[in-house]
Amino acid sequence: MYQVREVRYDNGLRLFIAEKPGSQEASLTLRLPYGHTHCPRETRQAAHFAEHMLFRSTPARKWKDRCLDFDTMAVEFEATAKTDRTTMSCTALPNYLSSTVSALFDLFQNRIFDEEEFERERETLEGEMSRRRGDPEVYGDDILFEVAFQDHPLGQENYDSVTTLRRQDLVEAKEKHYTPDNLVIAVAGYVPSETEDVIGQTFGSLQGSGLRKTRFSRPPQKLGFFREERDMDSSFLSRGWIVPGTESTDDLFALYFVEHLLGGSRDLYAFSSRIYYKFVTERGLGYTARVDYSAFLGCGIFRVELVGTNQKNIAVAKALIDEEIGRLKTEPIPEEEFETARRTLKIGESRNTHYSDSTFSEAISLSALKDLPTNPEFFAEQVDKLTPSQIMDVVSKYFTDQHATVEIVGIADDS
Repeated sequence: MYQVREVRYDNGLRLFIAEKPGSQEASLTLRLPYGHTHCPRETRQAAHFAEHMLFRSTPARKWKDRCLDFDTMAVEFEATAKTDRTTMSCTALPNYLSSTVSALFDLFQNRIFDEEEFERERETLEGEMSRRRGDPEVYGDDILFEVAFQDHPLGQENYDSVTTLRRQDLVEAKEKHYTPDNLVIAVAGYVPSETEDVIGQTFGSLQGSGLRKTRFSRPPQKLGFFREERDMDSSFLSRGWIVPGTESTDDLFALYFVEHLLGGSRDLYAFSSRIYYKFVTERGLGYTARVDYSAFLGCGIFRVELVGTNQKNIAVAKALIDEEIGRLKTEPIPEEEFETARRTLKIGESRNTHYSDSTFSEAISLSALKDLPTNPEFFAEQVDKLTPSQIMDVVSKYFTDQHATVEIVGIADDS
């Protein structure tokens, strides 16, 4: 099993190194605990906007020249801003890793937020927000957070904030959140010996701000409902429960197990999972069914979704969700099903280590960001401790009648 070594710099930066013999490239992932939930409603898309501006100019390089640099070095680079984090990730050939780190540092630290580029990117984001509204799955998921969390920071989505954000909002966000003591870096694969020094000379040279990660309190679960009718052929259903996040390791891994048992996870076991099999294979209620557990610092949300259904199937699907949740509360999980789920859950997680260097560095950095151990064995050790009675207990405790439901109903379907 691969070992993960941690380096802590004086400014608070944490670096995690995982060398994999035989690797031909290096994967680098940077994560900040800065996402939509850290922005007030009036500037909700600031983290998203700031992430987009990573793909723009600095005093050292125009973005077009930077793209040529990356292409010349065969560097693959991407960035995302999600609910609770911003991520920059890339892969590079080992002999170009130092140059790649320098380029990422320049983007991280020296964005100029040029006014012309800023307005051009605003137009891009306005188009993205329009697409989010038009996609019932994405829009329904955003609405579920609002219905479940209401006035909580996790429930304050606001697409329209893109149109009112100012350049100064992004400058302030960058100065406050893009700091070394708020940053985790992971490098996996073929890691050159100078990597630790190169990162120390760049990111390790920044001044810390003393900023600490935000931990969200878990609000009480309330019954919530949202329904919207649209002139389209298909419908979307989502039901969610507020649950613990990373603050309770026992609950965390029990909820991962429930996610896997009901709907599959990490691209494995989905076809035979309870929800998918009953909704799609056995009953043909929709195109696909998904189960997702999102764990944040302090709280989380567990949701079941039916995609590509029609309005007459929504009531049937809600009854089936209640039925499956009820079974987990009252009926012991058959031993063979339990052990199969345990085994495939561990296989799915181990793919983060073995499948590619990029998934490994992403997994390490995400664990560190969520204050979880970064050693690859930790996940399997926790899953091995789970018992059927523990699963029944966690479902009984958190999956109550006080849930949030979102229905995006296509009224054009006549089937």
